[in-house]
Amino acid sequence: MSDWTTPEGRAELRKLVERATPTPWATKLEQTQYGHVTHVLSTRESELRPGLTGQEVIAANAAGFDAELIAAAVNALPALLDAAEKLERATEDAHDHWQAAANQVVTRYLARAEAAEAALDRVRALSEEGKGWGGSDAIEEFILRLDEILDGAQ
Repeated sequence: MSDWTTPEGRAELRKLVERATPTPWATKLEQTQYGHVTHVLSTRESELRPGLTGQEVIAANAAGFDAELIAAAVNALPALLDAAEKLERATEDAHDHWQAAANQVVTRYLARAEAAEAALDRVRALSEEGKGWGGSDAIEEFILRLDEILDGAQ
């Protein structure tokens, strides 16, 4: 038996459900000459064995609690498999959504980092250029050009 948490494992379980006696299953306590016996049985007409109708015994002489568990598990299995697949799809969708959102954030921050690097390169160039400036207007010119760089003017 494959791992039921994988798509392959769930497909294998579904095939078992399809081949088995149709649900719903039930239990029936019966008094026999040997004492109480619990049977697991189908509550539908049999589709697997033509000519048999009514309650078909699937497992005889099962321990009472085991029989109840077997019937409950078989009856619940299709819904549990559906829920597992739905949860897996929802998880994949959420992962895809958050991956796309994360990619957008990374792209935005990379663009901002590139813009900051470009501005820093312009500040470095201005600094090198300003080393040769002289006169009283040099500081004022340097500040004006630095403000242009930092405010986004290129």
